[in-house]
Amino acid sequence: MLLKKAEAIGVDNGAVVAFLKTVDAKQFYERHGYEIYGVLEDRPIGTNLYHLKKRLVKHA
Repeated sequence: MLLKKAEAIGVDNGAVVAFLKTVDAKQFYERHGYEIYGVLEDRPIGTNLYHLKKRLVKHA
């Protein structure tokens, strides 16, 4: 899966946390372990902009 590959590349390059923003894929990222740490309400107008993060762990 593309998301797992991107996270693995991050870990291989020393990243410990992944950050992202989304308007309409919040539930997708939550299902993959991301947590909301901020919300801009009504941005863009009529919806919310979610800021999410996930701690990255190196798998053996």
